[in-house]
Order: sequence, then structure tokens, then C-alpha cells
Amino acid sequence: MVLPLRIVSLPDTRPGNSRYGNGEAGTDVRFAARVLTRAGDFRAPPAMADQLLYLTWYRAPDSAVRQLRAGSRWLVPLRLKRPRGSVNPHSFDYEGWLLRRGVYATGYVRPQDGEARLLGRNAGLPALLQGIQNSSKSCNFSSYVSCLSSSVSIEESFSRRSS
Repeated sequence: MVLPLRIVSLPDTRPGNSRYGNGEAGTDVRFAARVLTRAGDFRAPPAMADQLLYLTWYRAPDSAVRQLRAGSRWLVPLRLKRPRGSVNPHSFDYEGWLLRRGVYATGYVRPQDGEARLLGRNAGLPALLQGIQNSSKSCNFSSYVSCLSSSVSIEESFSRRSS
């Protein structure tokens, strides 16, 4: 299934595992996205429009990892399933946690079913938070003042773009 999406969370990147000895270590990216009603010629099924998805992109290409940002819009091939998890009485209820957050489905990107395409970037709070996160990665506690000033400059450039 290919769906148009808007990334609504800050993507969480982690080094990927090379399973089964195939040597394909890469970067795994986890993120939340909302299904767009339409993007160009592609339309989402009406029941899925504006639904929240929790997704993982295993062994994502470096170019996609650099472009996958909060607020960006993508056309992505996916494999989805209903939220489900263990319901043991004395352990974490993953299914309930997902449902309380309004998650419609979980899934992963399937690059073998088609190429993921960046459709564009949107301004907004997710994009601002992404900029602050990117600038804070290079900051340490001793340079807190410079980190804060870079965050302010990001906010100023954001406000100039949106006006």
C-alpha cells in the first residue's frame, strides 16, 4: 500500500541490525505520521484520512535519513497492521498505550514495493522542534548560551518563512 504522509514527530534514528548475516547494516528510523487525504494523483482511502500511524523504516538509505524531518510530506510504500500487543495483567499494556494515543496502525516502510518520495516540507511546530533538536545535538553544557542563541535564530528564521 502506498500512502501520502506528513511526519508529525521527531524521527528517532538508531543503528540498524544486520539480520541473518546479510551484511545490510544501516540506520533504522522510527517516527509518527498522519495520513494525508491526497497528494497529487494519490488519494488515501477515506477511512485512513488523517489517521495517526507509528512507523519504522528499517535500514533506511542515508539520503532518506537526512531528508526525513518533522513536518515533511512523503509518498511511502507501507505494510500496516492493527495496534496489538501483550495484555499480561502485570506488564506494560502496549496495545492500550497505542489506542490511548489514537494510533490507527503500526507498520514499516517497504522499499521493495516502491520508492519512497519526498513530496515537500511544511513549516509548523514540528519543523521548528526539528530545527531545535538538530542545533542542540552539537551543543554541550559548557556552551549552553550559544546553543540557546542558535535555537533563537532558528525560531527567527522560522517566523520569517511563515510570514
